[in-house]
Amino acid sequence: MRRLEIGAILKTAREDHELVTEHIRLLERLERMLATGGSRPPAVAAQLARDACGFLDAKLLPHCAEEEHTLFPFCQQYLPKGSTLIYELESEHTQIRDLAQRLRAELTTQAQAGGAAAAADLARLRPIIAQLIALLSHHAGRESELLEHYVACGATASQLAASGKA
Repeated sequence: MRRLEIGAILKTAREDHELVTEHIRLLERLERMLATGGSRPPAVAAQLARDACGFLDAKLLPHCAEEEHTLFPFCQQYLPKGSTLIYELESEHTQIRDLAQRLRAELTTQAQAGGAAAAADLARLRPIIAQLIALLSHHAGRESELLEHYVACGATASQLAASGKA
């Protein structure tokens, strides 16, 4: 496993959370469009949904895997004995993966149906998008909690290097 430094971990986490926050706003915009039908053509909502799926596949899901292999194992040692935080975060990653798969499958089904996406077809995306918004918002806060606990424990870069987890 490559050597991680606390500064790099915290910097990456902040950057990733900013990116997720930006995409949550886009998902909220999409969810509002799907809820109201909006004045925009269904093709605009369909493109936003494809963009959201692209973000999940290209950025968020690899981020989740990276955390599970580097950040979580390292931070586990600084949590109180019996803490379930890492397990809960990993469970949320599984839920994120499942929602991404559902979104991808729904978009694939709509694409195979051909033609422009109908508003009724797009409405089926709304519950998936709403669940993603809620889960990502909650999850980012939980990961911040993990990192804040780590910093509060006074873990240093030298502890990181000495831990053998880096």
